[in-house]
Amino acid sequence: MSAAETGSGTQRRTTQWRWYHYYFMLAVFDLIVIIASLVVYHRTLQSYEVALRRLGTIHAKQRWVASLRLAVIDINTPGNRVFASRHTAFERQAFHDARERLRLLLKRTEEYGVDLSEFLQLIEGMVEAEREVFAVFTKLTDDPASLQFQLERASVAMAAMDKNQAAALTSLTELEQNFLMRVDSLLNNYRSQLLARGRLEKLLLATVVVILILVFWYGRKLQHMHEDMVVDQQQAIISRHERLAAVGELSTGVAHGIRNPLAAISSSAQLCRDAGTVDDRSRRRLDDILTECGRLDQRITRLLRFASESSHAEERYDLRGAIEQAIQEISPKLKDRNVDLTSEFCDLTIVVSGDRERMVQAVIEVLANAIDHVPEPAKVELRCRRTQETPPHVEVDFVDNGPGIPEAVRTRVFDLFFTTTAEGTGIGLANVRHAVQMHRGTVSIVPDQPGGTHIRLRLPLA
Repeated sequence: MSAAETGSGTQRRTTQWRWYHYYFMLAVFDLIVIIASLVVYHRTLQSYEVALRRLGTIHAKQRWVASLRLAVIDINTPGNRVFASRHTAFERQAFHDARERLRLLLKRTEEYGVDLSEFLQLIEGMVEAEREVFAVFTKLTDDPASLQFQLERASVAMAAMDKNQAAALTSLTELEQNFLMRVDSLLNNYRSQLLARGRLEKLLLATVVVILILVFWYGRKLQHMHEDMVVDQQQAIISRHERLAAVGELSTGVAHGIRNPLAAISSSAQLCRDAGTVDDRSRRRLDDILTECGRLDQRITRLLRFASESSHAEERYDLRGAIEQAIQEISPKLKDRNVDLTSEFCDLTIVVSGDRERMVQAVIEVLANAIDHVPEPAKVELRCRRTQETPPHVEVDFVDNGPGIPEAVRTRVFDLFFTTTAEGTGIGLANVRHAVQMHRGTVSIVPDQPGGTHIRLRLPLA
């Protein structure tokens, strides 16, 4: 072969594409698609959060306007009610209390950026008319001629008062309509953004489909290459298995060869120690020998059972520590709902066997369920005690002062997806029962609590 041909062959080997080069390209395309998807998702999430904040602000304004409407009605009511009750002092106090509530509500006018000048003028007119009503009833006499004139005067003031009230409520209704128009505009804007991002996501999905088709096509080519390689690898695999089998047989033989003299060493050391004819120093030496023999025997056992070590051993843990961890994790929610939680434990350490994290979550679920149903002032008691039976068990009681669980649904509260509230999912208490059953225990509703709920977890001690 000439030098030119050699150089040409070297150049071809340098520039030739290998099979893995295509996968590098596909990986780059996948990375670009993933980054683009994440960017679209992030922007969608941001727009969603912005829309939520704006909707929250508008809804807060709507609630504020509704409170203003109620305050206007409360201010106007005593002036109408005094015609029937004739309790001028009482109705005047109710009138002043309602005006104070309105004054507190109006402090948010600048915060919400709402123009209420017309509304305030109408309220002022209504207040003046109502004061006129109270002034008339304060000076009301029993003289028939004077009484008729005074009542007519009060009726005229009441009519003016009601007219101003109706106008003030109308202005609040117009303000609410403005808020509703803002909500519609915000939702339409968000909808258009979602549609635009939806089209982009469809484009990304089409790109992914094309990439998958290319992967499938090239995978078929690699399959033919793989079939050619399988024949060459089978012999290597058989040879490798034979070597591994020989190594395993050798390890087993060595392990048994070590265990037999190890057992003799251990038994001899134990006989010497128990004979009672050795001094303390020699006894300590013999104890060290027995300890190291035990450790070596455990290593041999793990070596012989290596293939069956895929399943992990069950965990022994302190139930009190798990409960205290659950209380610590749910403490912010307890503070938010002003729940008075008291706990009482029978011992410093209560050892059970099972999944600790599942038990922590089960305690959190029970406490969260109590928090959601207990009215203020809320009280929850947590009591942990040992039973006197054999084998021994531990009972964890959760007692609250809530409305209790109706008799008709007590047998179903731990069923999956069963709930009595519109906000519930029916998963929390089902998880509690599953966690307790993993500990070979039971969970039940104790029917001895009047006006509250009593849930008991019963677990066997380790």
